[in-house]
Amino acid sequence: MLKDFFVARQPIFDHSGKLWAFELLFRTGLSEHAAIIDNPDAATMLVASDGFLRATSGLPDNIKLCINFTEKLIFQRFPLALPPQKTVIEILENVPVTPKLVERLRELKAEGYMIALDDFVGNPSYKDIFPYIDIIKLDCLGHSVAEVIDQCCPVKHP
Repeated sequence: MLKDFFVARQPIFDHSGKLWAFELLFRTGLSEHAAIIDNPDAATMLVASDGFLRATSGLPDNIKLCINFTEKLIFQRFPLALPPQKTVIEILENVPVTPKLVERLRELKAEGYMIALDDFVGNPSYKDIFPYIDIIKLDCLGHSVAEVIDQCCPVKHP
């Protein structure tokens, strides 16, 4: 399986510049900006188990940990293995919005989890899950401010 890997911590700051969370990222080499992953489920399980335990060691209680979850692991209820007060469940941009997903996100919110939508690019099909989303992460890399605003406009939340 995956023998040489590490879990990187990318800091996330709030609007005032204070550390709010770390996103836990699976990496197989020090020079990688993004991981090339053959088995995303295995990578997420390694991040959630080994990475979560290491990342929480010595971390203040108020700092959250954000983890990308695949569709399969969301439906297998894998996020429930992590404490809701510490975990932000990130929904990947390739997860299709279905009635089953809406129901699962409702269940996760009822358990106390924060949920983030990762790399949002303005897809209106996501409007059905907005009531369960706490954070929308916009993909701004390589886009002008006007393009980022255009991404958001088609899907205004009531």
